[in-house]
Amino acid sequence: MRFPSKLSSVILALSAVFILLSTCAADPLSTFVIVIDPAHGGADGGTQYENKTFEKDITLAVALFLQKEINRKKGFQALLTRSGDATLPVERRIKYANSQHADMLISIHVNSGFSDQSSGFEFYVPTHQETSSKRDDLTDKMSNESIRFAHLILTEFDRILPRKGRGLREAPLMIFNGLSVPAVVAEIGFISYPADRNILLNQQFKKSIAEAVVNALITYHR
Repeated sequence: MRFPSKLSSVILALSAVFILLSTCAADPLSTFVIVIDPAHGGADGGTQYENKTFEKDITLAVALFLQKEINRKKGFQALLTRSGDATLPVERRIKYANSQHADMLISIHVNSGFSDQSSGFEFYVPTHQETSSKRDDLTDKMSNESIRFAHLILTEFDRILPRKGRGLREAPLMIFNGLSVPAVVAEIGFISYPADRNILLNQQFKKSIAEAVVNALITYHR
């Protein structure tokens, strides 16, 4: 079929635009998206100390610091599952991370021990059963990428909190159930341990945590 010359020009122009947009969409240097999940919130205070210091407030404060630091870096974008004191079911957090096609989810938590001597930080990654995929190779990749990033962030935390690391573990945590992106849960300290509690409430420490995570992300994304 022949088209009038003007119409042919329009079709060619639109084709060029489509090719350009397709190329941009496939750009390997496109934005690396991180979803930050401040655990708990609203009616769910999480762990607490003397009914006045709550996990939900610490995780949100750290998440806000972290989002700010990440968004300063070119090529990175940080999104929050919650930006205020809101009750948010785990299922909605998972759905949000999946819907944003995130490259990584970082869920921030605060620990509590049966003894006031339990202290330090630890990281958790999903087991193979918790990563949602129709293909085993994709499941393996998600698990492997979670572990790879967790090792990097563990190294960075060791620099700011020497000899306080409690290791990296696989665990069937709710936040991993149904996720389609690599993920790490960061337990950044024990609210039940006085020294940990003091640094968790310290503004400079929150900034140090943010810098540690950013450094790990940059190394991971190279």
